[in-house]
Amino acid sequence: MPYTLKVHYKYTVVMETQPGLPYSQVRDMVSKKLELRLEHTKLSYRPRDSNELVPL
Repeated sequence: MPYTLKVHYKYTVVMETQPGLPYSQVRDMVSKKLELRLEHTKLSYRPRDSNELVPL
């Protein structure tokens, strides 16, 4: 079952991804979708009970 990945940048992008994908593969997907160079793409998440972003 695919996961929905919501990416906030200058705008919000919604993508589907599979559970268990390595970080490098997810980062590659996101950078291609946003048309960013891979070295300029860093991923983080915000836990439900926090306002702080946690780097991956």
